[in-house]
Parts: sequence; structure tokens; C-alpha cells
Amino acid sequence: MRDAILGISASHIEGNLPEDEKFDEYLHRDIKKYFSNIGNNIEIEYELLRKKPTQVGVSLPKYYIWVRVYEKNDRTLITEGVMRVAAVKKQGFDVTNYLEKNKLKSNIEAINDIFPQALHDEIKKRAKL
Repeated sequence: MRDAILGISASHIEGNLPEDEKFDEYLHRDIKKYFSNIGNNIEIEYELLRKKPTQVGVSLPKYYIWVRVYEKNDRTLITEGVMRVAAVKKQGFDVTNYLEKNKLKSNIEAINDIFPQALHDEIKKRAKL
């Protein structure tokens, strides 16, 4: 039974993750789209907090990312924080949550509600909490 469940989980990951050669392109595109309300003159930097997706049951595979958004011209930091994205149909990523670094200080419990326990220390370290 366990092997059957693992097989379903693996096939769900495979059915949703973009191909390796498109992964970064799609992730960058979709994170930038999420921040489009800031404007078009921005640069995005991100780091995966886990290299592999997190898969629970038949939900969409999730990635956890530390993101920085800069003004393109002078590299002024506009915002940074932790983000959860879901891979969807090999076509890209949906941002499910974004917690800005400065707001984490006043809402530390949000980390517990959204992110796996194994990432809490890393998120707190990056947020300087």
C-alpha cells in the first residue's frame, strides 16, 4: 500500500513540475508576475530553501523560496521574504503565500501555519528573528 501511495505522489509531482530546462525560466517569470503591482522595472532574485518539492497527498507539489525584489536601475531592495509556490501542470507556478521579512517580526506564527517545521529555523535566520 505504501508503495502505491508513493507512486501516486511521484506521478503527481511528475505531472506538475516543469521540465528541468524550463524550471528557472517559469519560476522567475511567475514570481515577477506576482510582484507586477510594484511595476515592471524590477529584478527578482530567489533561492530555493529546499531543492526538491514537498508533496502531501495529491496536492500540488510545493517549493519554498527566499525572494528579494530590487529596483532595476539602482538595485534598491524593495521587498524580501519567504514564499510558497505550487507547480501547476508543467506550465509554471502559482504563488500561494508570501510573507515579507519585516512583517514576519510581528507575525511569527504565520511561519508555523504555512511552512514545514524543518524550514522554520532557516526562515527565522534569514528574517533575522
